[in-house]
Amino acid sequence: MATTPAAGTGPFEFTDADGHQVSIPLSAVTFDDKGVATLATAWSATLKPDVQKPVTTLLKHVAGERLIVPAAAAARKVAMLVKAADTGPAGNAITVPFALTANADPTQAKFTITVEEKQQYDGLTVSMVEATLGTDQAAGTKPGPVVVKSGTVKTNLVPANTTMPYALKVSAAGTPAKAEVMDASAMPQAVFTVQARKPGTDGELATVAISSVDPQTKKFTLTAAWKKTVQDVTLAKLPQAASDLAYEVAIAPPASGVFSVPTDTKTTPISLTGGATGAPASAVVFATP
Repeated sequence: MATTPAAGTGPFEFTDADGHQVSIPLSAVTFDDKGVATLATAWSATLKPDVQKPVTTLLKHVAGERLIVPAAAAARKVAMLVKAADTGPAGNAITVPFALTANADPTQAKFTITVEEKQQYDGLTVSMVEATLGTDQAAGTKPGPVVVKSGTVKTNLVPANTTMPYALKVSAAGTPAKAEVMDASAMPQAVFTVQARKPGTDGELATVAISSVDPQTKKFTLTAAWKKTVQDVTLAKLPQAASDLAYEVAIAPPASGVFSVPTDTKTTPISLTGGATGAPASAVVFATP
């Protein structure tokens, strides 16, 4: 159970049944996550049994009168700001875990930055893919790492389940990376073509997988993902790391103008939020304590 230190104007003091003045420092009082004030076990054990119950009542009273309150949490230091490179709701699917190798000297601390965008589309039919994922001509209802190339959809075909995800490839300089999604016929045909949202070789980091194909309903699941990792980043190397990840996100210093070592978030990746038409998704990355 999480606890919060107590704050007040002085120690917790009272007179016991024998007329003795008892003074307990606020450092011995904490509040639980329900806002109930509790005396530390080490201090409670020093009190006579007939005093312990009145102390609980007194603590409840002084907390109710706001004479003792939960201490305000210290403001967390911001390490950096991350925002999607592109505006729109697709950025809300971006996560950024930081894996930290701590060091007493922050200039020597190393961390790994992983940027991942992933969207799963369940219950699709071929006739739905353009409207859902979007195309190179129009936005979809659920944008993600890839779009469908206009004019490539064959609604009479059904894609095959993939054993390995399709890897997008750039066929000509200045064009987005692409991949053809194939059917399951003896001589496979392209059902539709997917492509990265924009040109650039980093578009080749996007993958598309097809699963759960139902031959009767012709429905399937499409999973689109983009992922890039930069390792052994230090504060001195952070600008270069930001440049390496610029296809998907922008990394900027906080208002102070100075980067700090980020908190390790590899088990709870930071999620970008707030992406909408004309606005990029973003997140604040806090510094390691």
